[in-house]
Amino acid sequence: MELRNCIVCGKVFVYTSRNICPACREIEEKEYHLVRDYLYKHRGAALIEVHEATGVAVERITKFLREGRLVEAGVEWKALECEICGEPISSGRLCPRCAGQLSQQLQAASKDLRREDPLTSEKGKVYTIDRLTKKDR
Repeated sequence: MELRNCIVCGKVFVYTSRNICPACREIEEKEYHLVRDYLYKHRGAALIEVHEATGVAVERITKFLREGRLVEAGVEWKALECEICGEPISSGRLCPRCAGQLSQQLQAASKDLRREDPLTSEKGKVYTIDRLTKKDR
C-alpha cells in the first residue's frame, strides 16, 4: 500500500493509479460530465462558452481534451497544439502526421535492436536456453 499526497488538495491518500485523491477525482468526474453534457446539447460551442456556462476551468477542459475524453462528445475544437510541430489538434498530444512518424521511428528502432542481439533468431524469437547459458559464462 503506497501513500501519496493529492496533487490538487494535498491530502494523503492510498495511491491506486492517479495522483489525485478519491474526493478530488469525484469532483473532476462531475466537472467532466458537466462539460460533456453541455457539449451534447450545444454542439459547436466555443471553449470559453463552455467554461462560462459550466464554471469548469479552461485548464480542466483542456486536460479532458488532451486525455481524449471529449472526442466522444463530437468536439472538433482546434484548441490544442501538437507537441512536436505545433499544428492545431482537437485531442491528444500529437497530430496524426507526427504520431505516424513517431510510430515508424519506434518500429525501426525496435527492428535495429532485434538485429543487434546475437541470441535472437531470424524470426525475432529469443530462446530462453541461450539466454541462460550466456549468463552462466
